[in-house]
Amino acid sequence: MVVTLEAWLTKHPGEAAAWRALAATQDLAGLESQEARRRAIALDPRDEDSQGALIEAMSTRGDVEGAIAEYRRFVARHPQDVDRGLALAGGLLNGAERERGLALAREIGERTGRRAPALTSLLEFYNLADEPELALGVARRLVKLAPRSAEVQIALGEQLYQMGRTPEALAAWGR
Repeated sequence: MVVTLEAWLTKHPGEAAAWRALAATQDLAGLESQEARRRAIALDPRDEDSQGALIEAMSTRGDVEGAIAEYRRFVARHPQDVDRGLALAGGLLNGAERERGLALAREIGERTGRRAPALTSLLEFYNLADEPELALGVARRLVKLAPRSAEVQIALGEQLYQMGRTPEALAAWGR
């Protein structure tokens, strides 16, 4: 199937969908698919799925620098993205790349600004990463954004409670 798609693409190199199909087929066959994904992205720069798959493939193959660089190119076109970046950061948490994963998460946190859903995702990320102090900082940012929100106060209280700070948690829950 790979050979057939490659042959077809020599005659139709401007078909982004065919490059995506080739990349998917190469992935299934255990072959390198980065070049096909890059061709698809070049033809359709708004193709978030191909960009995400390229980032994931690079990270999976151990090309951390390349994956982070590709993510930064992606986020330049899609500045609202949080999920792909946190997925990449999460994949880096195990082993020697932990600090790079946390640095990427901090970068994402700086970019999120006042978007509560993005901050909530970041809060969950830090909790899953066993970084309670960083999670607490995000919970406090959420409270500053929406001090009267019961949901936000509950999130802050839960964070404090998980950290063993029960009196502070009770105070947050009482607001």
